[in-house]
Amino acid sequence: MLFLLLPFLPSLSVGQPRISLPTLREVLAGDMVGRARIRWSRVQGGGRVEVTVGAGMAMRRNPQWSEEPVRLRYDLSQHLALEQQIKRARLPAPSPPSERPEDRTLEILAQGPSGWQVVGSWSMPASRWQKQHGALYQLLEALLDAPVEVFVPLSPPKAPASVGRARGGGGRPVGVGAALLAALPEQAGLPAGPVGRAAAGPPGRRRCEAGHPGRTPRAGASPGACRGKPAVPPR
Repeated sequence: MLFLLLPFLPSLSVGQPRISLPTLREVLAGDMVGRARIRWSRVQGGGRVEVTVGAGMAMRRNPQWSEEPVRLRYDLSQHLALEQQIKRARLPAPSPPSERPEDRTLEILAQGPSGWQVVGSWSMPASRWQKQHGALYQLLEALLDAPVEVFVPLSPPKAPASVGRARGGGGRPVGVGAALLAALPEQAGLPAGPVGRAAAGPPGRRRCEAGHPGRTPRAGASPGACRGKPAVPPR
C-alpha cells in the first residue's frame, strides 16, 4: 500500500542515503589516507599551483603548464608520514586561502554531499610555516617542484622487415625474439655488433668459414664441412 503512495510523497527518498560532511575533528581522528584529501598550494605567476594528496597518490596542477593535473612520484609510505605530521601539528585557527605569492595554503578536504569539500584551511607565510611546522612544510613544499611520474611504453621495438624475413643456419626462419634482439642496435642508433649478428642463426649453433653448421658433418657431407676448423660467428 505504501508503494502505491510513493509517487504522491515527494519528501520520501528511495535512493542512497545522504552523505553528511564530517567535521574537521572527525577527519583528523579518522583515517585520512583513504577518507580525506590534503591540498597544498601557492600563487605563482598569477595562477594557483596546487598539489592534492589522497589514497597514496599525489597530483599537481599548474595552470601555467596545463589545466590537467599530472601525477607525481609518490607512494603510500610518504602519504602515511604526511598524515602523521598533520595529526601531530598544532595548527592555528583556520583561515581562508591566501592570494599572496609568499604565503602557502593548507587545506583538508572530506567527502560530502557535493563531493570533496574543504573542512579546514590555513594560510601563512612560507617562513612561518617553516619555523612553526618545519617537518610538515618540507613534506608538502617539496611536492610543488617534484618530478612527474614517467611512464615507459611497454611495446617492444619494431624489427625491420628485412630482419623478419631472415633465415638462420640450416634454412630455419629466425624467431621473433631473435629478430627483435637484432633490431635493438638499429633502434638505438648503434652500430651492429655481436648482439645484432646473433639473430643470423638458431640458438646454440655457430657457422664455420665455409658456411656449414659447426657440428661434426654426417657421412657424405661436402668437403668444405668444418671438421677441425675453428667455428666463427656468421657474417
